[in-house]
Amino acid sequence: MKAILRATYRLPVFLAVLWIMGPLARIAALEPLVLFCMRALAGLVAWAHNAAPVNSAAFLIQEWQRMMPAPRNRFPIQDISDAQSASEEPVARNEQVGAGEQSASEEQSASEEQSASEEPVARNEQVGAGEIHLHCPLRDSGDARACWRLMEFDRTLVARMHGQLVVTDSQATSGKSCCKVEVRMTAQPTAFSEVQES
Repeated sequence: MKAILRATYRLPVFLAVLWIMGPLARIAALEPLVLFCMRALAGLVAWAHNAAPVNSAAFLIQEWQRMMPAPRNRFPIQDISDAQSASEEPVARNEQVGAGEQSASEEQSASEEQSASEEPVARNEQVGAGEIHLHCPLRDSGDARACWRLMEFDRTLVARMHGQLVVTDSQATSGKSCCKVEVRMTAQPTAFSEVQES
């Protein structure tokens, strides 16, 4: 039975469910039904893939990816430290505009200040990040609550492994071509998750 479910669980099926449930997720009165369906589907996927508790966010995000339909390159895992460095690059470039007039001691001081402002590496052991590169039916809708309802599928999968998943960037509100998620072993909601649940 598990083999049959895994064979059926392919990207076209996943997308079909997404596009069927997307419009339903926008109807507030159907929230209980949508949540029930998402939890039931996630339960089947977790059972078919032998989901089990893990003990770190690194394993948690890997297991989340493993339970997504192939091809899994649509659900890449993001390195937290790399993402942070990328977000800091524009600042670094701006600081280098006047580098020709800086002395060596000033450059060293600026470098030390930047290092001091970075978050400790330990954060990477507590948080795992991933992306979902699919065209969501809610893209540009501005409906964060509908996104929250659909993402009950992912939250249920991660909860089966004693973790929590939150959306940090949604196509519904950002209009971007992908969604971003974070997983944690402890309950630490992000600002976006709080908006979704309000």
